[in-house]
Amino acid sequence: MILRLLSRLPIRAAVVAIAAMGVAVGLALDARNGGGEANADPAYGTVRPSGGAVIEGHRFSVPVTFTTCTNPQSSSCRLGAYEVKMQYDPARLTLISDGGQSSGSNTSTTLNDTSKAWKVNQWVGARVTLIGGIGYAGADGNPQSRIVASNTATRLTISPPWDGGVIPLPNQNTFYSLGGITDGGWLGSTGRIMNCPGGATYGSNWADLHCVTFDDVPSGPTGVGPVVNVTFQAGMTRGLTTVSLLTPETRVLRIDGYVIPADILNATRRVILCPDPTGDGNVNVIDLSLVAAANGQRPGDPLYAVTKDPDESGQINVIDLSLVATVFGKKCIQQ
Repeated sequence: MILRLLSRLPIRAAVVAIAAMGVAVGLALDARNGGGEANADPAYGTVRPSGGAVIEGHRFSVPVTFTTCTNPQSSSCRLGAYEVKMQYDPARLTLISDGGQSSGSNTSTTLNDTSKAWKVNQWVGARVTLIGGIGYAGADGNPQSRIVASNTATRLTISPPWDGGVIPLPNQNTFYSLGGITDGGWLGSTGRIMNCPGGATYGSNWADLHCVTFDDVPSGPTGVGPVVNVTFQAGMTRGLTTVSLLTPETRVLRIDGYVIPADILNATRRVILCPDPTGDGNVNVIDLSLVAAANGQRPGDPLYAVTKDPDESGQINVIDLSLVATVFGKKCIQQ
């Protein structure tokens, strides 16, 4: 019935509807697989990594978001500091990072490093942070940190632009870090001076970062925002995997240093075979329609194919359709 209704929608509307349905399915999978375990008080907010599906071999970004108070005491939840310690399964996910010294000739939206040989757009969604040299500190006094919108072999294009005015553009004397676990940019967004003492630390299956802000004014941010951003590459071992936030290490603190008793939650990621029954290397509307047309099919049925069954459950159903919508528009082999 759901598939018949979706078939009457315009293609774009149908994809949006299926993707929204996929969010609901993903949340249900999180709860079923231990991703929704509360350990504090949801009235004081939640700290949670993003979940979803990723095609095997693809690089992707996982933001960890803090949603602050939903109770009347919202003023007591203004973020002043945090620590995030994330654990992951290295059999399915590899944390990736890079860095170096810019080669110069940068613009307001680019950072160049001619010593690199990156794959095109391999860093999309990752965060690049200036860590020293000319232009590294922005107008608020904090290290400038931006999301990578695209990249070539030697150039990162970032958004939003670097701070201008009296702040010089990064040049050949500017150092940067890229990917790994980095500050999400929200903690210092109100203009508070920020520091991440010791920087990021890593183990064989975990990454940790803690950052603090100083002074009484301006106040810290409240609402919803990214605390950290983590860059992974999916392996070729498919299936569900949990991205966990370890406690008591993971915590959020108010500007006066007191811990905010927020829920610390986990999320699931599903590494999937590329759902490309047409075999053209792209997940597109034809693939989506072929999966929809094969609803209910099992191995041995005339319309069944493993590429239409990305959760590999042995039956094509609405979960498969939602997974196709989640990776809609992606290439099977990331360039």
